[in-house]
Amino acid sequence: TPQNAFDRLLDQASARCQARLLWSATNTQVHFSGAEAWKVPLQTLVANYVAMSRDHQADARLGPMRTEGVAIPVDADRVVVIAVHEKKGFAVVLPRQAGLVMIAEWQSL
Repeated sequence: TPQNAFDRLLDQASARCQARLLWSATNTQVHFSGAEAWKVPLQTLVANYVAMSRDHQADARLGPMRTEGVAIPVDADRVVVIAVHEKKGFAVVLPRQAGLVMIAEWQSL
């Protein structure tokens, strides 16, 4: 089957990321890969984002397939991008410029 737009975004992010956290409602276990120092910070950011989305629902979804997300600058060189579609999502640590380019390309689709 062909990939959907969310899966293509995940592939694009995964190719550039320093760390990645994946989750879905169908799998209770999250999948982490990358620099171990990012595991707990990504888990914390995702938990906070999911709680915020649940408590303050708004329809701010953008791009193909109504994907929602957030970009969080973590320092001068890196950004964390969280993207969610339905009941699956990912968080990645990307070089800042690559993350911003990826978001801009995604929003222009």
